Amino acid sequence: GADYYTGSLEEVAEPHGLMQVMRRLLYRAKCADPISQHLWQRLLNRCLTLFLGWRVRRFVPPLPRGRLLDVGCGNGVWIASLRDSLPNGEVSGVETNPYAVQVAREQLYLNVYEGPLESLALTSGHYDMITLWHSLEHMSSPAQVLQECHRLLRQGGWLALEVPDISSREAIWAGATWYHLSVPQHLYHFSATTLIRLLEKSGFHISRIQPIRGSVSLLQALEKRFAHRGLWLHWGTRLLGLTAGNLSAWGLRVYAEK
Repeated sequence: GADYYTGSLEEVAEPHGLMQVMRRLLYRAKCADPISQHLWQRLLNRCLTLFLGWRVRRFVPPLPRGRLLDVGCGNGVWIASLRDSLPNGEVSGVETNPYAVQVAREQLYLNVYEGPLESLALTSGHYDMITLWHSLEHMSSPAQVLQECHRLLRQGGWLALEVPDISSREAIWAGATWYHLSVPQHLYHFSATTLIRLLEKSGFHISRIQPIRGSVSLLQALEKRFAHRGLWLHWGTRLLGLTAGNLSAWGLRVYAEK
């Protein structure tokens, strides 16, 4: 329904807003040859990355006319931003929520397939990159989804995904209060070991693994444990969560190649 988490359409509705302009600059820079960039451009890219947060650290394929499929795209805000930043690329999405699909198609004019990826019978070897940003943990058969991604990618194509890391220190410390458990929405939880094993069994070669850091989950865990014990402790936990939380790894970002 309408309460399904899909992201804010305001990000795309204002293409000339400051945040969108910064994203567009950064996406285009990521698709350019780094050797050809001047020192000031590289410094600007670093500053933009720090300012815009962990989501913009996602790798964008350095292909000016590449085909990208985002599995679990929600209402399509991310691929719409990518489409608007890289007009020569071809982006499409897959989503199981009918409301989110309707928004993506009717308001953002995106090509979004409705249904589970493995039931769509898309063309083999068609895509240069497939992304699963926090969607694999929601799927009833992650192994089947990854095998289908392998079939859909061209030889040498990229798979990129993000999931919460159940083996992270934050997850272990927070226990049942950990934000990213999200039961029953999350059907599976992965560690780096289990995720790598699953990807390799699906035929992928791991290229790199990066930790994801951010303040939301640690802040929530601290507030649940300590904030009710007084005003000073409430503000102290917020300050600790908003500062130390940005250094706390809670997820995994993995890039693999077919």
